[in-house]
Amino acid sequence: SHQVTANDTFLINCYALPNSEERFTFPDPLPAGQGLQWARADARHSDNCASPEQLGGIDVDVQAVMLHTLPGGRMVIVVGQQTGRGFALDPDREGARLWELSPGPEDRGNVTSGVTFGGATDGQLAFFPIHFRGPRGGPSNSANPPSRGGSAMVAIRVGTGELSWYTETPSSQCADPVPRGCSNGMDGAATAIPGLVFAGSVDGMLRAYSTTGGRIVWEYGTAQEFATVNRVPARGGTLSGPGPVVVDGMVLMGSGYTIGAGIPGNVLLAFSVSEE
Repeated sequence: SHQVTANDTFLINCYALPNSEERFTFPDPLPAGQGLQWARADARHSDNCASPEQLGGIDVDVQAVMLHTLPGGRMVIVVGQQTGRGFALDPDREGARLWELSPGPEDRGNVTSGVTFGGATDGQLAFFPIHFRGPRGGPSNSANPPSRGGSAMVAIRVGTGELSWYTETPSSQCADPVPRGCSNGMDGAATAIPGLVFAGSVDGMLRAYSTTGGRIVWEYGTAQEFATVNRVPARGGTLSGPGPVVVDGMVLMGSGYTIGAGIPGNVLLAFSVSEE
């Protein structure tokens, strides 16, 4: 095993006070390069939790683990992290770091969401949806204003760690009044096919990006009501969690992810290429 960031010992049930709504707070600003900073090191209630002196207090999960074979046969592991960084690790040298890249504006500040559910690859480029979401605070993290952070889809050359392209997410399409947690952030996983990479955003927008330059070639707003084939009243919402499924010329996407925050929904959408 290899810990990319030291002291990342986060386990959510190890930071809650028993019989209390107080779970965690976020110092603002956070120390540079860190994820969530947990305020109560004594807030543990399980023998499976680390002792207070072992708690690193940061939540910077490694996500989007992808195994690549480079020209010449060398294998590398490319991962995304909740800090918004991308890494390449050498599996033959106990995870030694080959490159590291922090795409995006230098002044974006600390990131606590970053790459959350996963990226995609076409064998040459690694694609990561990144949500530049800053820290939030308050008991149970439940009474906070909508995120104001930015978001982007990025493409990184696997062999070198070079940023191939960076496409900032368009302005949010949240309703008025803005639902709690709605933003243009992209938390969900991406899906790549030859020439295109698909990803959704918290405001319900599903987009297809050109893999060669990052141009948005198609988009569709799913946060709306739909007539369904089984006649069940349905509405779309936040796109997060798993990425779209692409099979037999169709793109399938569930809309309405609300774990944590987001726009509720209950619809599975199927898209196909128009014959016109």
